[in-house]
Amino acid sequence: MTRNEVISKVNMILDSNPVFLDTETTGLLSSAQVVEIAILDTDGRVLLNTLVRPTVPVSDEARRLHGICDDDLEDAPAFLTIVNDIRDLLSPGNCVIYNAAFYLRILRQSADAYQASRRACDSLTAECAMRLYTGFRQDGGKWQNMHTAASECGIRVPENLHSAALDAHLTRMIMLHMAGTRLC
Repeated sequence: MTRNEVISKVNMILDSNPVFLDTETTGLLSSAQVVEIAILDTDGRVLLNTLVRPTVPVSDEARRLHGICDDDLEDAPAFLTIVNDIRDLLSPGNCVIYNAAFYLRILRQSADAYQASRRACDSLTAECAMRLYTGFRQDGGKWQNMHTAASECGIRVPENLHSAALDAHLTRMIMLHMAGTRLC
């Protein structure tokens, strides 16, 4: 895709008023689950922002990255209690996630922990802002992590801060930058 095609696609996506999703997780492996999820609308309003109690412990590496530990999650809702809210907010084809394949996998793994809710996540799809940004950069396909992409777009990124809401906001800002929309 050419840079102009990416810009056109990003504008088309933004014209559909998508939501922006991000999560923090227990880790990266096939057993990893959501520990925090945020969904923002196109204007940046928070539609969902909550900790989530997983069925597996938070890995040391993940805890060092986002600062969420098992004790923080004791009173959080289980994924099963919010999965329908997530599904309702993510209408098909109207969600943007930075590194969508990874986060959709984590959502499905979280649903798998509660077998009854698996069907709620099977049909989730999303536009991948990371893939779009790679096309926008036109540098031969080198993937950039979200914080590097945001910095390259001139978006101020707080140091050493990972949260689902902040990262969903950064995804939104990266998309707005690619669309040529004035950052707000």
